[in-house]
Parts: sequence; structure tokens; C-alpha cells
Amino acid sequence: MSLLSSIMRGRSATIAADAEVRRILRGALDARERIELAPIRTLLPWARPLGSTIESIDEHGFVVGQPSNGRGPGRALNRFGLYAMTVSHGGRDFAGEVQVVGRAKVPSGGRGVVYGYRLTLPRALNVVERRWDLRLVLGGDLVREAEMTVLGRSGPILGLVEDLSANGAKLRCRNGNEDELVIGRNVTFRLTLAPPIGEIDETARVSGVERDRRGGGLVVCLRFDRRIEAIERMISDGPWRG
Repeated sequence: MSLLSSIMRGRSATIAADAEVRRILRGALDARERIELAPIRTLLPWARPLGSTIESIDEHGFVVGQPSNGRGPGRALNRFGLYAMTVSHGGRDFAGEVQVVGRAKVPSGGRGVVYGYRLTLPRALNVVERRWDLRLVLGGDLVREAEMTVLGRSGPILGLVEDLSANGAKLRCRNGNEDELVIGRNVTFRLTLAPPIGEIDETARVSGVERDRRGGGLVVCLRFDRRIEAIERMISDGPWRG
């Protein structure tokens, strides 16, 4: 089996109750889900969404860590700027509008304190209608081995890629452990495919971990820090033979 089209469609709905909005954001905080922020008014039409995580929530709003585009140092948010926010919780994606209030201090373990941003709570969240997400299922002679690099580990974690999409991948890892691969952990994902894709070298976040029932090791799900359009084109142009 080489290709599988997975249809993921959310219902169109608006969540306006303050308590429900807070519950969704609290769930995203607990799961360390990635939050994306895109400027609503900008002179840069090519500006890409910035990724971060929710660090705390209180009665006045919520705080996110220093945003990043997944490559290089963190990026600044415009004070009082309006941003379109998207966040995942419970298998669904939600979108809303927030405003930057100012900078905020975020505890950072042994590094002391780093700076993030305080945002207003969105007045409402809309359930995002998901697009068709083409997913390449790798089996038999199509199996590929990938490497994951985790900060503080001397060598890479190796895993067989079971499926791949523009948004993420699922791997069976034989030399990783649950202390290294926790949900929300940042990793670097490397995989070599046939031309025209070639080598994929992307930052990602662990979105799921479970024991491999087929044997030792772990099944790990990753969500890339950006949508990789080249993978989407490769899969949709199929059939793919690697």
C-alpha cells in the first residue's frame, strides 16, 4: 500500500462562552500543543505564522513563549498588534483573534527567566474546517529510516517512518525512550527521499507517544513546525515509488 487519502473535516461551529474558550486553551497548555500566530494587518504579504506554546492562563488573558518561525532565533510580536491564532485541542483545530498586550516573563528551568508575550483571550473560537490531508503510507520496500535529534542526547534516535504528510510523520523508534520523547518535546527530523524532494531537515514537536505493540520501542507521532508543501505535491502527484 503506497497512498492513503485521509479525509479530516471538522464541523463548522463557533465557541463564544468564556469558560469554554478557557477550557480549550487550558487543554492546549497541558498538552503543550503548538499555537500559531499570524499578523492580521501587516505590510509584509509574505509574513508566515509564528509558532509558540501557551505558558500560563489567568483571568486577564494568557502568556505564550517567545515565538519562532522554526528556524533561527525567536521573533518579536508587535505590541498591541492583532493576530490570527490557531491551536489544536482534542483532535480539533480552533481559530480566533487575539491582541498583544505586552512582554511577559516566563520561567525557564535552569535558564532562569526568559521573555514571552501576554495576549488577550479570544472573544470566540471557530472550529477550523480541515482540508483533505494526503498521507503517504510507507510499507514493504517503501519503508524509510529517519533520524531524530533531541537536545542533550549524544546520538540520533532512529525510526522507521510508517506514514508521512505535509504536516507530520509517524515513526517506530527502536532506540528512544519515554523520558526523551515526551509530548511537546522539540526535535530535529531528518529523512532522505527520492528527487525532487531529497533530504528533509525540519524542526518538529512530539505530538504523541505510545509503546510499540509489535515489539520493543515506541511509536512516535511528530507535527512539523511548518507545512511542507513539497511533500504535499509529491504525494498528490503520485503514484510514488521512492
